[in-house]
Amino acid sequence: MQEIDSSQFVHSASQTDGLLTDAKKLTTYLSISKEQTKKIMAAAQASNSVLVKKLLLASGITNELETEFNPDSVRLILSYKNPDLNCCKLILVLRW
Repeated sequence: MQEIDSSQFVHSASQTDGLLTDAKKLTTYLSISKEQTKKIMAAAQASNSVLVKKLLLASGITNELETEFNPDSVRLILSYKNPDLNCCKLILVLRW
């Protein structure tokens, strides 16, 4: 049996902390700001993905953010801006 090299897996797991920090910023921002959440939902209803992203970036996150939304939920995909850290993504799905 071939020996398993887990170094990339370990590296990916260790690099996830920065994405988790941004996830915490986003969830805190959304949970304390009813006005912002209303604006985000209104922008999503109007299919204005640029505004949705702009409003979410106001949370102070530092990494890349992709958004997808539908009538039931928003999907927030966090990844690193640095292509050398293309090891991991963090996906949050929040119902609304």
